[in-house]
Amino acid sequence: MGAAQLMSETLSEHGYYTGLITTNPNVGAFFGFDQGFDDLIEMFAAKTDDVVSPKELIASADDVAKRVNHWIDNAPKPFFLVVLSIDPHSPYSPPARFTDAASDYRGQATGTGSWINRKDLTADDKAHIRALYQAEVNYADYGFGLVINHLRTQGLFEKTITALTSDHGEEFWEHGRRGHGRGLFHEVLHVPLVIRDPARTSESGTRDSTLVETIDILPTLLESAGLTATGDIAGRSLFGPKPALTPGAFASLKLGDHHLASVRSGMWNLVWDLESGNKQLFDGSEGADVQVDSGAEARIAALSRNLEAHLASTALQRAALHGDSTGPSLRIDEIPDAERQLLIELGYIDDGPGPETRPPSK
Repeated sequence: MGAAQLMSETLSEHGYYTGLITTNPNVGAFFGFDQGFDDLIEMFAAKTDDVVSPKELIASADDVAKRVNHWIDNAPKPFFLVVLSIDPHSPYSPPARFTDAASDYRGQATGTGSWINRKDLTADDKAHIRALYQAEVNYADYGFGLVINHLRTQGLFEKTITALTSDHGEEFWEHGRRGHGRGLFHEVLHVPLVIRDPARTSESGTRDSTLVETIDILPTLLESAGLTATGDIAGRSLFGPKPALTPGAFASLKLGDHHLASVRSGMWNLVWDLESGNKQLFDGSEGADVQVDSGAEARIAALSRNLEAHLASTALQRAALHGDSTGPSLRIDEIPDAERQLLIELGYIDDGPGPETRPPSK
């Protein structure tokens, strides 16, 4: 059975000191995400010894920035650091100083799951919840700014390649649902990606509307560090020449009884339910995905061929890495207490033991 070489391992081989600071137990040692890192700092743990509120386990953007800056000051150079901040993520509870947009609301709705998932929300309730989410986005941006400012004061900013992205966006009732983990719409897939290489990027930066994928981050950062990605890497360096033709950007989702795959090409997004075989085409030219109900058979067929080829290629790659194994199974009650409590609070799992689940794939 083969094994994937992670970016942390490649950089370690070339003299980098590597660290992972994570606030989400889905990306922690219990699920194997310590692979290749010299330091792993998990910022989810009870702060008191008595009855623990899950909210205790959620690290703030301020706390994350302080921990990151401390690590930077003490880490051997050169270093490679991955930081996963939990803001913004439901429950939405930003500091008061970031909630000006939500201050005129006079209702009772909050950013907790019990409110977010209610069916009787008014337009004002929904606007308030969106405002709380935006406040958490602003708070996360503020925390990232604290790190960037620290790099500047320490004289490291012009020596450091920095990247900012997100693992997913959020739906806010555009398709009758809220959150993520149930669909592959524009609202979930369109995430920020900001990369600064001091050797290539001006202070003001440039914006490029080319469709890219998160798998492009690894070869981009390695090239910026003067290294070459090893193995069969599907992504491409974003600082290299643009391909004349691309099959599109691909995504997949497998969670519980949901197994979806999608391909986005230009303004079009094809979502394929791999369990039922149902295919839906969406027009994203105005931002939000709007379903196309008729007259698109030829386009669906063309996008389907691209997606089928991608799924076949992915299956071969998975088989080369893992053989016939689908990974270890575990019960929810086998997850350590702190991790389980936070996963419940964040909405990843239901309270109490339940059906078998699998750790998230790397």
